Amino acid sequence: MCTQKKLDELFISWRNAQEVVNHDRNVLNNPAYVFTPDGLIGDEATYEMSSPKKVLYVLQESHLNHAGLRPNTKFESWAKKLDMSNQIMQRLQGMQEIIMKSDNVSLKSAAYMNINKNGNRMDNGSSVYWPQFNKYAKLFSQFVKEEIRILSPEYIVCCGTYDTVINIIGDEGNNIIIVDMIHPSGVSGKNKICYLQKFRTRLEEAEKKHL
Repeated sequence: MCTQKKLDELFISWRNAQEVVNHDRNVLNNPAYVFTPDGLIGDEATYEMSSPKKVLYVLQESHLNHAGLRPNTKFESWAKKLDMSNQIMQRLQGMQEIIMKSDNVSLKSAAYMNINKNGNRMDNGSSVYWPQFNKYAKLFSQFVKEEIRILSPEYIVCCGTYDTVINIIGDEGNNIIIVDMIHPSGVSGKNKICYLQKFRTRLEEAEKKHL
């Protein structure tokens, strides 16, 4: 079965699992039908061709304006739009170029995932509400783990999610080069250069551990 098909089936089960806890606001920020799929940014062939440097970026939670949304709303991945005016996309692109050692690469060769696919709290702005996030990550940890298994990355870049990812994948992460970075959303201006410099250093440290 192809990677995208496996992801599609996983997301159906994942969203159904959200329905079970639909009324628990300690776990879900929004109605259970709010579920934003992610995974491959480009097509499967492009992702597989990037091996042995298949990269998965793991972020925290989807951020959408959920006001007025209905159960039949089609939720789409923002990353697939490849809007390079988005500063998060710019940082991911910069990291991808460093990993691939080329400025002629596209994020279409990578994958990304948000751990919390139910999205942010509307009353908490763009900030993560950590008590809820941690409960969501724990409750849906098997789905998070399975998505990582399906994508089978050789590199994982954790954007504010390192502890969560390590706790979930355990020993399965031993053969993956994992880089710990802060979330890129708060990085702008000259800090972009510092962010990518720090990423380069942490990448080199992580790669040395796997020599």
